[in-house]
Amino acid sequence: MTLFSQHDVKPRIAVRSGQWDFLAAMVQAGVGIAILPEPILSASG
Repeated sequence: MTLFSQHDVKPRIAVRSGQWDFLAAMVQAGVGIAILPEPILSASG
């Protein structure tokens, strides 16, 4: 969140989850964006 603040960006957070596969599925379905760790992205293909 610090990086967003430094650039005066105020993200609207609608969902928070520790389930990476759930977040990736939402992005794949086109209902949002997510910032995920690179190892998670590599594992999901």
